Amino acid sequence: MALITQAKRIHSLQVWKQAFDRYDIELSDAGKPFQSRWSESPAELSDDLVFSAEAFWAISNSLTEKSIPVFVEKLKGLVKCRSEKDYLMCLAELEVPALLSPRVSPIAFEPAVPRGASPACKPSSSDYSISMPSAEWFIEATTMCKLPVT
Repeated sequence: MALITQAKRIHSLQVWKQAFDRYDIELSDAGKPFQSRWSESPAELSDDLVFSAEAFWAISNSLTEKSIPVFVEKLKGLVKCRSEKDYLMCLAELEVPALLSPRVSPIAFEPAVPRGASPACKPSSSDYSISMPSAEWFIEATTMCKLPVT
């Protein structure tokens, strides 16, 4: 288990607050899973929100330009999830690219979806892709990850 320092908690709280401001996320719209983990005091911020703030920071520095709106919607979706299962699924979709981002860049979210596609008419797409010298690799995070039973 990694030790979470007070400095890391303070930084994570700042990352979350900047995300709220930058992406127009209202804390009052947050679902119960997020609200139960949230505190405006760094000392009381949950461990998994500290780790997810690190993940968002890593991902935001590795995205394709086309992927930024998708990333924002995924971030908003995580905050607004109403059930624990949905929250963990949203989080899983963001943890995998966060693990890849220090090693592979850029990361494309929903690579098969055309830019500006209507949410109601989006074609099926992998969660994201990475460009390798040999080929484009498509990754489906929610199929790879096994969620704990709650």
